[in-house]
Amino acid sequence: MSIVSVIGQDQALDRLQQALRSQRVPHGYIFHGPAGVGKELCAREFAKILLCANRQKRQRDGQDVFDCCDSCDSCRAVQADVHPDYTIVYREQIRELRPEQNDNGSGRTKAHKATALAIDVIREKLNKPAQLTSAYGRGKVFVVREIHLANVHAQNALLKTLEEPPDGTVLILLADRLEGLLPTVLSRSQMVMFAPLGRDFLLERLTQSGCKQPQSGFWSRFADGSLGRALWLAEQDWYQAKIALVERLARLTDQDAVELAELCIDLAKSYSAQARKQGSAVSDTVAKQRMYGFLLAVVSNFYRDLMLSASGAAPAEWINSDQESALKQAAKALSLLQASRAVALVGRAEYLISKNVNANLVFEDLFGDLAVISCKTLVA
Repeated sequence: MSIVSVIGQDQALDRLQQALRSQRVPHGYIFHGPAGVGKELCAREFAKILLCANRQKRQRDGQDVFDCCDSCDSCRAVQADVHPDYTIVYREQIRELRPEQNDNGSGRTKAHKATALAIDVIREKLNKPAQLTSAYGRGKVFVVREIHLANVHAQNALLKTLEEPPDGTVLILLADRLEGLLPTVLSRSQMVMFAPLGRDFLLERLTQSGCKQPQSGFWSRFADGSLGRALWLAEQDWYQAKIALVERLARLTDQDAVELAELCIDLAKSYSAQARKQGSAVSDTVAKQRMYGFLLAVVSNFYRDLMLSASGAAPAEWINSDQESALKQAAKALSLLQASRAVALVGRAEYLISKNVNANLVFEDLFGDLAVISCKTLVA
């Protein structure tokens, strides 16, 4: 592979090529944009260029374009994630450093949840290795996944290397969002934005992967321009759960709140158990939050589609256009104001889930409130 394998991110690639042409590559980058749009792929291919023994230069549209040779020992080592000067830093590494954590002071221990990027990971996997001599003599590249999940202490630890990096050291921080990043981290990094990918491109790749309609069409719309998310979701076999949830939402009553909450909790437990059975490194907490996030996104998109309908948008523009009849039925009883209020309620539920509030209570309250909205006409 090479950096040209990063599809749909011309603006980001142009930014990196400018640095290569000027021979002034910054010590710190923040690649930011939705998950699954090519940030880590681009980081790896850029690292291959920086560490390549036989860097290539060719002309494209009248400009020099730099790329790796993709065949030297360095390129092959980066591709295989075994290069001594190429390091990926990620939150799950805390389990190597601290395999167990105390369970709320009870004296019992359990596997570390690894829900945040911890300070120990930054110190042991980035700061210390950054001080070592480059094995190949061409510098070092550190790629930090999910820097948006680093707390203040971890980010302050990162600043030790970001402010005074050894010669030839480049840090590439991958962020799904910029909220929560310290101003000092932002100011010492060059920003490279990665845009959502087009639905047609996602649909093409999903079809190539073997996903068929109507699922491929739905995932291409649902994934918010993220190819990685679309492909991952298509593998989870969650489509039928989505179909059932939308059908239930279309005829929601106040008697459904508890039952729908229980359904969401059961689906999360089932997915978590399946992940453990398959030997996934994902913790029980993270697995459940993934399912909660998916289900809340389904609910949010349902009401967003109703907003589109109330605004006169054609069904082809809806995320759930594969369930057009159910949405049209629901749209008859719900105004634009009601639908927008419902979206706000889902946003609140998403926030509470992110703060680890009891999921059963969150879903019960959410579906209860949505049922009230469905049965009332709100007055502006």
